[in-house]
Amino acid sequence: MISISQILAVCLLFFPSLLKAQNTAFMGCFSIPNQGLSGVSVQSALTFDPSGCATECRRLPEGGFSPVNYALYSANILIGQEVQAHCLCTNDIPLNADYDGPGGSLGCQNDSDYAAELVDTPVTFKGCFSTLYDEMAVFDSVSATYPGCAELCANYEFIAINHGPADGNIRCRCSPFILYDPASAVVCMAEDNNYLIYQNTPSPQPSGRPSKRDKKQLWTP
Repeated sequence: MISISQILAVCLLFFPSLLKAQNTAFMGCFSIPNQGLSGVSVQSALTFDPSGCATECRRLPEGGFSPVNYALYSANILIGQEVQAHCLCTNDIPLNADYDGPGGSLGCQNDSDYAAELVDTPVTFKGCFSTLYDEMAVFDSVSATYPGCAELCANYEFIAINHGPADGNIRCRCSPFILYDPASAVVCMAEDNNYLIYQNTPSPQPSGRPSKRDKKQLWTP
């Protein structure tokens, strides 16, 4: 049962997902924006790491709250007079411009960062890697959000995301093949050669419908 320790905003906007799924997935470490964040704070025996926070955020509807898209976890947030772990369930999209690091699926190393997780997604986070095989990517584009990238890559098993574009978007590369070197695992950071890798269960392709393989888009810096 969810214990609500602090409510920052009760009325959360519900953004329906086109891709309903059963997974939560790490998005990276982000600095807290100057304007702050709104959502519902939850606390339980599970909310002491990013994945546990995301699990509890998925259960919000059981307590009468609207579904949310993101879970934000920090191990060191000043609340009142105490520094404590904090889990925030929100529909505030983590801004790509605030992507920071270092960190990983167990949390962030900077006290001023929070680990963001997708609450309901078709993808599974594999880790961050430094070596990407560009020639294996059959779809290459940009997106403003992680869910948008997952939708672009819905027909492919592997997705590589990095924060190279300077316009605030993320670069999405998709492939039916492994497009990274599993031996090149690194700590997730805001660096050019640092790729967040996800594995996806590809959506069935209706017969007669053109595949995105035939509509390859190239990202130009």
